[in-house]
Amino acid sequence: MCSSDLALEVRFVSSLVVLRPRHAVDAIRERLLAGEDVGDLPGPPAALLVWRQAERVFHRRADPLEAAWIEAARLDRGIRFDALCELAARDIALDRDAGSVPAASPPDPAGEVLAKLRCWLRDSLLVDTRVRG
Repeated sequence: MCSSDLALEVRFVSSLVVLRPRHAVDAIRERLLAGEDVGDLPGPPAALLVWRQAERVFHRRADPLEAAWIEAARLDRGIRFDALCELAARDIALDRDAGSVPAASPPDPAGEVLAKLRCWLRDSLLVDTRVRG
């Protein structure tokens, strides 16, 4: 039985941070590790997600929407799925209005959020995901 009073809430692990470096430090790091020249800075900077699991530190690039959604969730307090979908709809509409998303076929906000949830589950970034009623 479904109830409109139920809400899925997601919370991120407390070690997760969103970094917004001024340079493409992840690409520079990869070049250095590969022994390649870093004379010319590779591409524009991107937001980075950095988190710890046990004694290991992980990181990966985040697209601008994902970084904004994680920051909006206030990492330690969580966010309801419906609020995340509303945020996605607003951000996708802003991108469409700015011309960075095709107006004819903008992405489905709920589908985008579900895709990110899959990534967050894969990366073990979620903690205490629950249904509240």
